[in-house]
Amino acid sequence: MTYLISSLYGQYEAFIKLMDKINLKGTDNLYLLGDVADIGPQPIKLLQDLACRANVYPILGEHDYFAYKMLSKFMDMPADGDVMKYLSPSEEEMFDEWMSMGGNITLKQFLQLDEFDREDIIDYLSEFSIYEETTVDGVNYVMVHAGIKDFSPDKDMDDYSFDQIIFEPADYSKVYFADKVLVTAHTPVADLGHSEKSLFYKENNHICVNLIPDNKIAAIRLNDGKEYTINF
Repeated sequence: MTYLISSLYGQYEAFIKLMDKINLKGTDNLYLLGDVADIGPQPIKLLQDLACRANVYPILGEHDYFAYKMLSKFMDMPADGDVMKYLSPSEEEMFDEWMSMGGNITLKQFLQLDEFDREDIIDYLSEFSIYEETTVDGVNYVMVHAGIKDFSPDKDMDDYSFDQIIFEPADYSKVYFADKVLVTAHTPVADLGHSEKSLFYKENNHICVNLIPDNKIAAIRLNDGKEYTINF
């Protein structure tokens, strides 16, 4: 079975409950559509859990990107250190933006780790892909966090840069691929409108699965369209 999960934002306990509900098996595949880090209560514990799951494929979201770039600067910093001593003037602006996005909880928990666990977190974040593709029961899926800026049907996915995929929201009014479904999570479904008989947005060869504004994390099983949600 193949599952997609929306942005998790550090909701470790809700994620574990969702895994229990799905009953994920080692033979299943699970795709995470970005924004694992920040905001929620346990982003580091969530990242550590995911890093141990060989059948989970994380896709880079802007929160994960900011966390990777910033945490890499603090590998040797003591928990009570001054972060500004580890940043260049040009990096301070990015740090401030990350803090405004809820990165403070990720940083605080990261600094409680020893050097080996810190390195494991950085290594795992570096492995996030900017897109994934899969085929389930004859249907082709392209999975990205946000959208595809400057999209061209003749352009290979490998030719897009990460900032064209993790920051730019999809245009849900247009069909990107005639023969593929574009799956995203950056834009809240609440801003788009649920599809008939579905919690998710499913129009114009799109599936959008971000239910975070409704205080839910959500998953969909691509094999049969079954939907799962957990409140947090």
